[in-house]
Amino acid sequence: MIALLFFGVCSFIMHKFYVSVTNFEYREDLKSVQIISKVFADDFEDILKLRYQEEVILSPESETANADRLIEKYIYAKFKLQLDDEKQKLTYIGKKYVHDQIHFFVEVNDVEDFNKVEISNLILTDLFDDQKNLIHFKKDGKTKSAIIVKSDPKALLKFN
Repeated sequence: MIALLFFGVCSFIMHKFYVSVTNFEYREDLKSVQIISKVFADDFEDILKLRYQEEVILSPESETANADRLIEKYIYAKFKLQLDDEKQKLTYIGKKYVHDQIHFFVEVNDVEDFNKVEISNLILTDLFDDQKNLIHFKKDGKTKSAIIVKSDPKALLKFN
């Protein structure tokens, strides 16, 4: 009985969770939406290799030359943003390594005020079926949040 309980507790502790967190902030003064997405570097490296069939290393010490090109291509393929039913053009700014994560910086420019946000975030869902992508959108001091999963790839947030 004790062995069964130990196995159950250990399997729960060792289960890996697949989660990304993406923060959006509407900056009215800059007429932009600033986006920071945080993912685990090893998972992101794996998906780039799988999807593009290219060798890539994501590490501040030994990053491959093609890393930014593949990251940008993947983000544009998996991430969509609409404001008041109008598709927005994303601009990949760059990345920063923070411990075992990568923080991606993306921006949308020339943004006028809006009330409705639709976000599609399928990052890493082609690698992990149980991937969860948490989003937090801040506008006018209010934050709205949602969880996006492969079977329900869009979130609709309203700011009225």
